[in-house]
Amino acid sequence: MNRKRIRKIVLAVGGTGLGLFLLILLCLYFYGTAVSSEGITPDTLEGRWGTRIVERHDRLAVQLYSRFDQPVDVVWQFVRNYEEYPERLDYVVSAEVIKQNADESTLKLVTKSFPTNVSEKLSMRYETGGAVKRATWSQIEGNLAHNDGEWEVTPTPNGCFLKYTLCVSYGGPVPDWLLHALLRLYAPEIVEAIDRVVER
Repeated sequence: MNRKRIRKIVLAVGGTGLGLFLLILLCLYFYGTAVSSEGITPDTLEGRWGTRIVERHDRLAVQLYSRFDQPVDVVWQFVRNYEEYPERLDYVVSAEVIKQNADESTLKLVTKSFPTNVSEKLSMRYETGGAVKRATWSQIEGNLAHNDGEWEVTPTPNGCFLKYTLCVSYGGPVPDWLLHALLRLYAPEIVEAIDRVVER
């Protein structure tokens, strides 16, 4: 069974006791609970993409790493094109840009979760003056206890290297280690979505 089908099953049954039990088993089977002391670099990445759970500002965060044969600007365009997220990412229900300029944006996002969808307003800040492009976000308001993260796109000799960091907390009965293990199931969807855009 592939991860995409597993993601759909988790969303379908996640709000039930059986769903939570299956969720725990799947996360333990695929990833375990280990927290990595360091991330992945272009030189240490094995295969096309990889994920790890790391510590970020005294919290747990999930990181996705991936190589692309395209230049930085191509992947960066995907990152900044928020209003197309619902078409490109299965877990995004809606995305609205409230304010946007060269240095910052304010977004309203609704994403699939369990037992209900997550609605939040995010503040995005950009660093684009050098070779590395970075978008960092933090939650302004929403129904998560915490949400921050970062997109970072670095040039490589053959294209670029993406590092995506997501640090969230439900603040409820779902422990952070389990939540971030679940998020690792969804992370490869970002790679698949960028690939589809690049192939157009």
